This record gives sequence, C-alpha cells and structure tokens, in this order.
Amino acid sequence: MNFFRLITNNIGLKIFSLALAIFTWAYVISELGRSVEEKRMELYDVFPYRMTSKYVYVKPSFVGKPVKGYVIVHDKVVVFPKQILIMGPKAIVEDLMYLKTEPINVSEYTKSFTRSVPLAPVGNFMVPKESISVTVPIEKIPEVVEPVNIQKEEGAR
Repeated sequence: MNFFRLITNNIGLKIFSLALAIFTWAYVISELGRSVEEKRMELYDVFPYRMTSKYVYVKPSFVGKPVKGYVIVHDKVVVFPKQILIMGPKAIVEDLMYLKTEPINVSEYTKSFTRSVPLAPVGNFMVPKESISVTVPIEKIPEVVEPVNIQKEEGAR
C-alpha cells in the first residue's frame, strides 16, 4: 500500500514534470537538427545589414597654435593606440580609413604634453568610447642667423 500511495501522491505535479521534460527534450532535438544556414537567417532578421569589422588608424585633431616661436613637430606626434578595431554595417565601415580624435587645443603651449582624448563622432556611426593618448611634441623654432658676406677691398691685404 505504501508503494501505491507513493505513486499517486501529488500525481498532478508528477504529470506536469513529465510533460515539461518531454517538451524540453523535443525542443533540444529540434534545435540540434536545424542547419547552420537557418540559424544565420535568423540572425539576419535581427541584423538586416551585413556587419563587418576592421582596424583603422587614429589621427589626432589640433586646434589653435603654439606660442609664437614654437611649433608642433607633426612627424613626432605619438598616438596610442595607433589603430583601433571598429565594427558596424559593411557599407559604412568599408569607407572609413581613419578616425579622428576630439580636437586638442595646443594654444599657449611652449613644451611637449600628453592628453587623453575621446574619438570624434562620425555621422550616425557609433565610435568606440575608448580614450586615445596623444603626445604632442612642441619645440622652439631655431633662430636663423643670416651669414654676413665679407668681401675683400681692393688694395687691402
């Protein structure tokens, strides 16, 4: 009698658990049977455009001018990271060759400095929210001394 009572006690929960187990088993079997192409098409419904990614260079953007007598040495500017990975719709990403930083004000500087700046937005394209470290070398313009032309006078030795 204990055995019969053990089976019939909470029979509703036991039937529900059995039905849930059968449903879960059927779902897993159907998912395993789907082709990779069907799964790709399902993702295409979520992202209706082709996504791609690539590395692009980062170019610093400057505003203003250093103090008179000083100049930015553009070929010594250091940008870190030099390249950044972007991801987005293929039509937009393919055309991007570089991303610019937000403008860096170089007014009033007489020596080199380093700034951490965000990337500038590009239309509706979401740029990474990564900070870019830019070292701006500023050097004094060397004074140019004009040569004095000394000529010998006739008759002088």
